[in-house]
Amino acid sequence: MHDALQIDEVLVEIFSHLIPDPESDYVYRFDRRWYWTAQMNGQNKPDRNHRQDLNAVVRTCRAFLEPGLSALWQSQYGLTNILKLLPADAWEEFEDQVEGRLGLAKVTGLRILRAITDDEWQKPIQFAQRVRRLHVEPKDKAGLAGISEYFPRSQLFFTRLERLWWRSGNASFLDINPFLSLSVVELDLLISSAPKEEDVDAARRLCIMLANVRHLELDVRIPVDDPRSSAVTRVITDPLRRLETFTAPVLGRTILDHISRIPTIRDIQLTGTDLFTHPRNYAEWDIPASAAPQETPVSGSLQHLSLGVGVGSTSFPLFINLLETSPVWSFKTISVISMELETHQTIRRMYTMLSARQSLENLEVLHVGYFDDRGCCPEPPEDAPLEDYVVSADTLRVLFCFSNLRSIMLSSSAGFALDDDDVRAIASTWRNATELVLSSASEYTAPAGPALTGAAFVKITRYCKRLKMLELPMMVTEVPELESIPHIDQIAQNALMELNVCEARIYDPEAVALLLSTLFPQLSGVQTSTRWEILFDDEDGDNEDFDDEDDEFSCYEDWREVSNILRTASFLR
Repeated sequence: MHDALQIDEVLVEIFSHLIPDPESDYVYRFDRRWYWTAQMNGQNKPDRNHRQDLNAVVRTCRAFLEPGLSALWQSQYGLTNILKLLPADAWEEFEDQVEGRLGLAKVTGLRILRAITDDEWQKPIQFAQRVRRLHVEPKDKAGLAGISEYFPRSQLFFTRLERLWWRSGNASFLDINPFLSLSVVELDLLISSAPKEEDVDAARRLCIMLANVRHLELDVRIPVDDPRSSAVTRVITDPLRRLETFTAPVLGRTILDHISRIPTIRDIQLTGTDLFTHPRNYAEWDIPASAAPQETPVSGSLQHLSLGVGVGSTSFPLFINLLETSPVWSFKTISVISMELETHQTIRRMYTMLSARQSLENLEVLHVGYFDDRGCCPEPPEDAPLEDYVVSADTLRVLFCFSNLRSIMLSSSAGFALDDDDVRAIASTWRNATELVLSSASEYTAPAGPALTGAAFVKITRYCKRLKMLELPMMVTEVPELESIPHIDQIAQNALMELNVCEARIYDPEAVALLLSTLFPQLSGVQTSTRWEILFDDEDGDNEDFDDEDDEFSCYEDWREVSNILRTASFLR
């Protein structure tokens, strides 16, 4: 045997083939954030057959026992297995109902029936030392109540726990006490009630155990009228000194100021469905535009920011005010979602603030707006000037200072007003882009002007050689003759795989298809707006409700013809 290969390492390799890799139980967001797949209503738990196989192998050889038991116990979904190590007369299982994603769900809970002696706790404690990842679920509520009542207060239950998913919904925040130690580095924490006034000091001492946490997802669901709502968040976040990734609903400014200045922080995500989750948050973020930023800049390690906000609210004001809190930011990726009606004026102010406060060299990914179900976003009011909701080329040029962008996804409530020269400027500025989306967040897109023609494709081909995905509302009623394009045989762009023209007007589908297949040889089809797809698409090709005199339907059919030609050309190529 090779000197560098230890017996335990050989056994770990053997066991890895018998039980799923624990890391596969997580879904990573950005590069480190993790989620337990068991969150999905108890599904996707490690296959019981794998555990039975490993259990059988462990029993075949004494050398397999210790490392085999560690492999079996390292990931636990709930407290049932641990509590069943108590004497049989000390616990019972029972049917319970808990609130799940789809409403009330039946689960099997476990409760402790009597006081447990110190000696009787020793076996559960012994096996708890092997647990590295623990998911505490709503079904564990009764078991937690028993631990809180009977477990020795001077002892720690899970001394080597590294990752804790705390979603129990228990009444007392202090119930987490036996589970927290300095070994915990990843924590998903649901707080549904604040500590009682007499327990605040104990909670503050308990949270000292969070000093080594590097990845925290915090969900405080205390009623908005409870003055302890922001206080408990501060108690939890104040001890954090090594934090790298942080996820929470929208926070007050003072707490976010603290988080963004932790030296190790890399990634912040605010996922609340309402910008003003708490009235205090509104007051803290409602600051004058001229307010001076803190003299202390944010951490230079902070690279990722995500603000995701639901229907009826907007994260644009939050983003603007957040940028104002520091003289400089060094984000690599920014994602700001808004599903609300946004004016050109608000968007220009946001772009301007971003260009003034963000390091020009660092930014690589910029996603601002909404890009999923456009039907969720309101359209501009009919009695308002359309230009109030269409972003002009001059406003877009404010972002040209970020020449290192690779992924650009921008939307407004009615799209962008561009011409061929503007597209040339965009393409020549963002030459390294692999994704470029300039679209409307709503189902309404302002019609492209006659100055935005098929010639814009030529500009993109010449400059954006790495572009893989393009969404750009256009007016493709005019396309240049191939013979009129200089060096047409040398400028083909072989990266583009996805093209969405939204609701572009088109007159000559054959000419458009010929141009696209020449410029983008890898392109095998063209997408149009989701609204068109829903309205006109018929799998049987039988659209009896529309006729050729319907202008939109005619354009949709022409783009389908373009896609068919491109698909055939791609197949023959």
